[in-house]
Amino acid sequence: MMINLHVGIPHLLPNLIHDIQKRAIVNSRKTATVISRDEWKSLFRPALSERRRKILEIASMPALQGAYTGSDSRNITISQHTFLGKGISFFAPKHSIIGYERKIEKLVGLFEGRRINIHILIKDQHEYLRGLTGEELNHFLQSDWVSIPSWSDLVQRIRISAPNSKLIVWDCEEENKIAFAFATWMLELKRDAEMNNVYNFVREYMQKISATRGQMELNLPPRVSESLDLQYFLDCEEISKMEGVSFVKKERVPKALQVSI
Repeated sequence: MMINLHVGIPHLLPNLIHDIQKRAIVNSRKTATVISRDEWKSLFRPALSERRRKILEIASMPALQGAYTGSDSRNITISQHTFLGKGISFFAPKHSIIGYERKIEKLVGLFEGRRINIHILIKDQHEYLRGLTGEELNHFLQSDWVSIPSWSDLVQRIRISAPNSKLIVWDCEEENKIAFAFATWMLELKRDAEMNNVYNFVREYMQKISATRGQMELNLPPRVSESLDLQYFLDCEEISKMEGVSFVKKERVPKALQVSI
């Protein structure tokens, strides 16, 4: 039995897994058990600050009893796309995720002894910045500082926080090429009918994202724009060499799993 944790960077495939679950287009008894938003808020979030008091409550959840007793072989999926904070925070000088590193360590600790995959989605820093909400982007453009985040540094720090977990990094530079593959993995889809339903949903989901995504011109100094683009190239090179990390690049996703929008 596997635990799949999506500890996302904000604005990359937000709420995809929960939206699929809410539509009830898959048979929950034959796919991975997805921890709902309500279950996360009521039990898991408090457990990250009060682990000892809450862990027994988590173990008694109907969805997780099998995980703790070993009677259920289905995977468990937890998807929290804002787990690492707000999108703009990654561009702040001296940005530190020490608090989130500790949260990851505690979350992994709740499933001690189980096999755990930690999923992270990344994207070209330049395009990621363009995809922030209007308020976040305006805050960035009006600031006197520019700091370029390193996703490879982020991945490395998470590796240190969860040394016994496997990290899976998804290349979201073209999200439609990996979104369905990501959903298939997280939900453990196997039946053709369910895969077709989810494929159609993901296509609709990606069309909405494409239509609503901001296209504001950043008007950054050329040096900054070049640095943003270069950083993603450097990050991809570094992540692809990391031991214990699987890097799912869009070029490696079969065309049958890529969504056309």
